[in-house]
Amino acid sequence: MRRSWHFVVLALLLVVLVLAGPAATWLQARQSWCDKGDAVDVLYVMDGADIALRVGGIVSWIMAGGSVRVILIPRSDMQGAWSLDDGRRLTVTEWTKKMLRDQFRAAGTSSEDEGVDVRVVSVRLDGTRAELASLDWGSVKDVGSIVAVATARHHIRRALYHTRHRLSPVRRLVAIPASPSWKDRAPWVVTVELLKLARDTIAFRAAE
Repeated sequence: MRRSWHFVVLALLLVVLVLAGPAATWLQARQSWCDKGDAVDVLYVMDGADIALRVGGIVSWIMAGGSVRVILIPRSDMQGAWSLDDGRRLTVTEWTKKMLRDQFRAAGTSSEDEGVDVRVVSVRLDGTRAELASLDWGSVKDVGSIVAVATARHHIRRALYHTRHRLSPVRRLVAIPASPSWKDRAPWVVTVELLKLARDTIAFRAAE
């Protein structure tokens, strides 16, 4: 009986190691990450928790030599945290714009100095599929050259999967990863993301 328990523990440990290692890395789709010198025409910042990590990833990439012409931010009227600078609670959209501004300022520049046009767009904020399906890429002129999506690292593969189904033709679709987080390799987070990707893949194939 003790030997059986040992095998169970070892099997569970192996599953955890696979989820936190190869599976987590696969979800990050690193071959699709923007290179430091890439020039992106349109970048969409996906909705979700840890907006500061998404913004941090964008600004770090720009400061490393990347450039983007237009940044699209989803419109969200949901109330966020209190801002000491503004003396009130900001919406999620306002916080995203503020974080962009503050991160650029901390890097000694601004979105205007970098030639970045920040726009707010209306989308459905009830899941990855609905969000990307409702995004009007065509509202941005010359969207068909290089398009990027900024999201959490464990969410990149699924975000690109949905974007490819909604945006065609695109010369190149890339991702700007958020700053790293412990969640990116948390076994339970990876498991949920893998299940969601499998569900979405089955749904798309059934609809074809």
